[in-house]
Amino acid sequence: MHKKFQNNPRPLLFCLAVMFFLCMLLLALYLLAEKENVLLKTARSEQFLTLAAGEAEAAAEAWRREEPVAEVYHRLSAAAEYLSMAAPTEENRTLIAQLRDTGAVLLQSGTLPVSMQLSMDTLAGHINGLTAPVPEESEAGAESEKESTPLPWDNLAAITRREGDTIAETMTETKNTLTPASGKYFIYTCRNVYVKLSPKGGIPLEMAVYTPVKYEPSYSVEKCTFRSSRFLENLLPLYLREKTPVSTIQEENRFRFVYPCGNMQVRVDVRRDTGRVIGLQMLPGQTEEQPVPAGIDCSCT
Repeated sequence: MHKKFQNNPRPLLFCLAVMFFLCMLLLALYLLAEKENVLLKTARSEQFLTLAAGEAEAAAEAWRREEPVAEVYHRLSAAAEYLSMAAPTEENRTLIAQLRDTGAVLLQSGTLPVSMQLSMDTLAGHINGLTAPVPEESEAGAESEKESTPLPWDNLAAITRREGDTIAETMTETKNTLTPASGKYFIYTCRNVYVKLSPKGGIPLEMAVYTPVKYEPSYSVEKCTFRSSRFLENLLPLYLREKTPVSTIQEENRFRFVYPCGNMQVRVDVRRDTGRVIGLQMLPGQTEEQPVPAGIDCSCT
């Protein structure tokens, strides 16, 4: 056999050529697959960066327009979450930390220092003018004016944070998912829930539940009015309850009801497809309402 190949080496050379060709083909396929994988990772990272930038820009815009804390906090959390899914660079890790620190300060104080708006503006492309600087004296003066205004629940007994957690879970129909935040008010959050309570009496000051819209609107205004009224009945003391709203607004996926509440007003949002209460905000009496964001698909329940 050996002499046969020596006399006629063409079959051996042919086999070697075929093997070489197959090896080169496999190498080419591997390189193509690796290149495709890199391109997919890059595209995926860019997609998450775009989503993160959009949420950060929306957070800055919401803060500039003085929209509810729930909206700003939710946008900041979403931006940090999307950014954590992008390429793990040092710059991204720094921005994630800035976004989360900004959200933590917002939960603790209900205000956002101008210096901490950099995390939003940087990620959104250094957009100028999204947030107008507010002098510290003006902020302190506004806060002092708010505190000097008597609230209808000031004389109620103080509650514990554990009692506040129970109230927040009842309001949002959750169990063992909310995380408390330190600060003057009792605040409880998860990825798609925000609740703010008064330490006096556990009066609900703000609530937002972000859930996806899955069904066509089927609940009538009468049913949603009843649900909003019963919702407040379980949370407010008797002297602050009103069964009839002073205004009702129908939107695409919800009804918005405004009820008197002492010298304040309380707005309640009820989903038209599920009949679930997804929003609440305590407002000064006889003032223009502030918008509450529509449902966003970030469900954690």
